[in-house]
Amino acid sequence: MRIKKPNQIDTDFKAAAIAAEIIENEMVSAGDVIILPKGPKKRAYDKEIAGITADKKTESKKPVTTIWVNRDGFYDMLPEGLFHRPPASSVMITEEDMIKDIKARREEEKQTRRFFAPFEAELNYFRTLVELYENRLDKKNEYDELINIFLKEWQEFECFTKKQMLILIHVLPVIHEQRNNINFVSSIINMMFNVPLSLHYKTVYPKQKNNTIIKGGTALGAGTLGVNFIAGQVIEAERKLIMNIGPVSATRMLEFLPGTSAAKAIDVLLSYFIPLGTGIQFNLLADPASQKLVIGGAGANATLGYTTYLG
Repeated sequence: MRIKKPNQIDTDFKAAAIAAEIIENEMVSAGDVIILPKGPKKRAYDKEIAGITADKKTESKKPVTTIWVNRDGFYDMLPEGLFHRPPASSVMITEEDMIKDIKARREEEKQTRRFFAPFEAELNYFRTLVELYENRLDKKNEYDELINIFLKEWQEFECFTKKQMLILIHVLPVIHEQRNNINFVSSIINMMFNVPLSLHYKTVYPKQKNNTIIKGGTALGAGTLGVNFIAGQVIEAERKLIMNIGPVSATRMLEFLPGTSAAKAIDVLLSYFIPLGTGIQFNLLADPASQKLVIGGAGANATLGYTTYLG
């Protein structure tokens, strides 16, 4: 059965692209599509696809879709002398013999093309698989092929969901430009987890311990310089990043508890944007409806220190 040509007057689709499309739409399986060349005679003025035929299913034969293409086959690429004897001179043969010679050469061509057909079909089969893989890479919202490329090298990204990975893939090229930009980081986390979020820095001074024995410094000979002895009275302040997530419901708060995939994902994300020596304080804020005391492990409000408090 001959199928209508897929090309319009202004299109010239590749045969592998059409084969990949019908396989992806589950119209046929990959093993039931064959692409075979018909020769380059019409390629100068015609489309690549010469025609599509579909054989009907019988008891002894499964249905096969054949795409014929105006392209060089192995027969056209190899020297003509490999398949045909040199033609006789037109002076030495009669018109009748010349017609017989032409028919014989056409039959030889037909048999030679049939011999090379399995090899050409296998080559075009791999072209179709490559085209199918590229289609799945382009349709990253439906398939995981693009994400799997990153997961092979960055296994730490396994804590992200598929949607979060797609956002991260677009963010990776600009990480070096947005380092320590907390407004940008806040917007990325908000898009990934869809929760209210605020980030800000807080200056923290180390706590000074009172020394009852020595006031005003450390005795010489009683400490190790750089370990527990510092020359002078200078105490440098440090910056700490305060992250407030919320207000959210108690059920959502459980998603961000330590050890969860969301908490791991936020840690990985911050490690790419925030300087290594910066301390991070993580706060979960409950909405008014979730600010209640619940005793027991059945509800979302039963996690002491996170979703329920004493006093």
